[in-house]
Amino acid sequence: MGRQGTERSTRAVRLDAQLTNWECSPVKEQQVSTSEINTRRHRRELPKAAPRSKDRTFRRSRLIDAARGLFHEKGFAATTIDDIIERIGGSRGTLYIYFGSKLELFETIVREEADRFSKTLDDAFAMGADDMALEEATQKLLDLAQSEDAIGLLRMVIAERQKYPQIGNIYQMVVSRVKEAARRIVRPHLRCVTGEAQDFLAEMFFAIVVADTQMAFLTGTADDQLAQERGRWITRHLATLTNLSGEPNCSRAKTGLFSPSKTAPSV
Repeated sequence: MGRQGTERSTRAVRLDAQLTNWECSPVKEQQVSTSEINTRRHRRELPKAAPRSKDRTFRRSRLIDAARGLFHEKGFAATTIDDIIERIGGSRGTLYIYFGSKLELFETIVREEADRFSKTLDDAFAMGADDMALEEATQKLLDLAQSEDAIGLLRMVIAERQKYPQIGNIYQMVVSRVKEAARRIVRPHLRCVTGEAQDFLAEMFFAIVVADTQMAFLTGTADDQLAQERGRWITRHLATLTNLSGEPNCSRAKTGLFSPSKTAPSV
């Protein structure tokens, strides 16, 4: 160790000793300055891992956002690791710290989408089993189904699934989780039916709200007025089968599914 290094080390030891004496002494009179003591205390007490952890979370989020945007713009196959790195800066090594491959990055994006759908529906489910709760859940599900991220993800899956079968399998995870969340919302309202019939009606609820809506957006036939009308029709249609607005009319429920009081808007 050089002379300067030795002097710095000696001074650091002296400051530590002085700081300890200053903190323990009732008089607190030492030759070290207050500013040096405060600086030394700050260095000793500062949790060094926190900033690094925060930075890692931020970089990971930036990678996910960049990849999501590029996947929507160019597709999964056409997007390269270099494209993602170029958008946010850094190196290939930066990406591989967080993700083992481009496919793993895609899977993370899909999982986040599934989490977003599930949380929204779980929050709606927690509101209760009344008509307002079902209408609120239906509207939230509609909003999510026609969001830019959801439609972009579905377009990419359709385009890339044949070449990358894993993508289709990963996306199916989103569908399964959203279906289950939708079932939990609808079941409390389906008092006129039980067992498999309940599951069938819950599946229909999912198909009307999510699948048909997304198909309209994929084919370019959707507009704001249609989406609003679909939301109103879904609620009215479910009312013929459930206990909305009073006690359930079970005799009506037997035919309501196939003879709705109002024709559904076509898509």
